[in-house]
Amino acid sequence: MYMRTAKVLLISRDGRVREALGRLIRGRGHQLSLRPRFAGPIPPWLGQSWDAAFFDLSADGNQGLAAVALARQREPSLPITAIDRGGNSQGLDRLAQAVTLGAEEFMRKPIDRHDAEALLDRLHL
Repeated sequence: MYMRTAKVLLISRDGRVREALGRLIRGRGHQLSLRPRFAGPIPPWLGQSWDAAFFDLSADGNQGLAAVALARQREPSLPITAIDRGGNSQGLDRLAQAVTLGAEEFMRKPIDRHDAEALLDRLHL
């Protein structure tokens, strides 16, 4: 169904997010690299070539937002999706900030399978 295998990065401490998205992404035949947290000022994942990245913003303070900005600056064409609870004003604010910083898509937790499938389709994954 999909033309090529994509390399996808998912950074989330939330096991439910890793499980839900991981199953969908791998089920489509893509390579998935799971990271539990954002690491340091120059994270090791930054220098690698990714076809898409998913950043869970609800943990690690503002490191998720900083990662979105850094990834956008260093890899302008990388499709970035921000993930957060979104149900409260703090989560909605973080999602809005992530879009301002360069995320092209956002996803609210808990992950809805149909919404996630539609998002993966938009990203051609």
